[in-house]
Amino acid sequence: MEVKKLKINPDFKSHKIAKSIIYKLKKYLKPKSSVLDIGAGDGYLLDLISKTFKNVNVFGVDPEPKSKKIKKAGIEKLPFPDQSIDLVVCTDVIEHLTDSQLQKGVKEINRVLKEGGGAIITSVVNENFNRQLCLCPRCSKVFHKIGHQQIFAPEELVQIFSSNNLKVI
Repeated sequence: MEVKKLKINPDFKSHKIAKSIIYKLKKYLKPKSSVLDIGAGDGYLLDLISKTFKNVNVFGVDPEPKSKKIKKAGIEKLPFPDQSIDLVVCTDVIEHLTDSQLQKGVKEINRVLKEGGGAIITSVVNENFNRQLCLCPRCSKVFHKIGHQQIFAPEELVQIFSSNNLKVI
């Protein structure tokens, strides 16, 4: 196994994805819509949504928030009432979850979404997992260099969401 030196890039991948998310949101958001960003991190997407769409309520959660405007919470227990959110955005989060966390998270997304609400969920698919593994020189633990827990094929994602009463488009 090759040991790789990790490089931290301050230009997060999620920042690059944010602009395409905004493009998709134009199709779905109406004034006074509520948007929840799961895995909001530093709040970049929330800021972009607020600047692009006036009169939209934005919320963010993250297990390790990098901004005071983000609530500390994970996908498995969202701090929102039932059917209170019009649109959920969850970019590059689910590959970091265990199977149990993913199942709880999908149920939580379904719980907080209003009737007719929607979700935009992105994930890495068909990743070559073994090429991303690193070895800790201190404890000899093998881990994915950016914390991925699992790999998905597109068909698997469709199955996961559709089996939880979410229509996949």
